[in-house]
Amino acid sequence: VSIDEVLKEERWDYVITQQASHDSGWMVTYEPFLGLLLEHVKAQLKQSSPQAEILLQETWAYEMDSAHPNFMRYHRNQEEMYERLKKCYYTMAEKYSLRLIPSGDIIQKARQQKPFHVPSGGVSLCRDGFHMSLSYGRYLLACVWMKTLFSVSAVGNPYVPEAEDGAEKAEEALLDRIRQIVDEGME
Repeated sequence: VSIDEVLKEERWDYVITQQASHDSGWMVTYEPFLGLLLEHVKAQLKQSSPQAEILLQETWAYEMDSAHPNFMRYHRNQEEMYERLKKCYYTMAEKYSLRLIPSGDIIQKARQQKPFHVPSGGVSLCRDGFHMSLSYGRYLLACVWMKTLFSVSAVGNPYVPEAEDGAEKAEEALLDRIRQIVDEGME
């Protein structure tokens, strides 16, 4: 399905863009492509959804033991990948006056907290070293998006996602911690 087809399909409130995670830390992969994409999307939205806001989602660094073949581009170093992608996303968001969904920042903050600090036996937010886990990683992302798009905190929200695709059921205490991390990280 083409971008044009999708943009004409609905009356959109938001259109979210992001770079492929393995390229997210390389400034040369953003231009001129992001500028051309945004120009095209804005032109299409004028017709179908003139009220829509375009945002940029910051992707995240891979888990420290990720086997992703492109992790070597970052010397298999999570912190290096994070710092590089953060610089690129913030630069592009400022250049194009886009609101940034700080997914990568909040994931990195969560990884420093005891329940998600993998080096000390914590729970990984990834299911395969780079995609978010079904139980916790995706939930964290949903909380970040909710806070960014609607300025709504998930703290106190009793929702517990259903276990799906063989994932273990999420522990309420860890979900509470995720809500707090997102809220504190986005103040």
